[in-house]
Amino acid sequence: AWLEFETDAKNISYVRVDRTRKLPLSVLVRALGFGSDSEIKEIFGDSDTLDLTLDKDVHKNPADSRVAEALKDIYDRLRPGEPKTTDSSRSLLVSRFFDPRRYDLAAVGRYKVNKKLSLKNRLLGYTLAETLADPDTGEVLAAKGTVVNNEVMDVLKDYLDRDDFKTVTYTPSDEGAIPEPVTVQEIKVFSREIPDREIKL
Repeated sequence: AWLEFETDAKNISYVRVDRTRKLPLSVLVRALGFGSDSEIKEIFGDSDTLDLTLDKDVHKNPADSRVAEALKDIYDRLRPGEPKTTDSSRSLLVSRFFDPRRYDLAAVGRYKVNKKLSLKNRLLGYTLAETLADPDTGEVLAAKGTVVNNEVMDVLKDYLDRDDFKTVTYTPSDEGAIPEPVTVQEIKVFSREIPDREIKL
């Protein structure tokens, strides 16, 4: 199973599932269970690229919820011509990407993904848009406006490994492919392109 992400010349983000025709990235996020535009913006933050992508993702069938419609859109790309229902669409997406017997990164793959997506790697060079404090003592670790360099990272690295440091839990719709809540670590920083805009890492 393949997921390819791309951004076109108009700054719209797309995803290709198993090398099929591209879909707006928001369709995949909706299929996972986050149906509304506000939920998607809460997860990814507000950006021009996201706004353009959401504008491209139009609600075609008012009889279906946004989650059901997204599931059916992906099913239609993967199995064109076959009759599609919300249940069969959800089952297909779950079997492609969430069934450990079919899709398993193994220990080495999980290590590489975690290393690539680790906040420790992505945070370097950004300016903090919030003050980071020890969750137990309240001691300030890094103040808002601090540029995260190697010295600041030495202070933060142990906290970034903790499960209770700057975590947010998102609860998807029961209709989506992901039935359980998803907990992620988020730190607000200032964008490198637009210095007064806050983004989430």
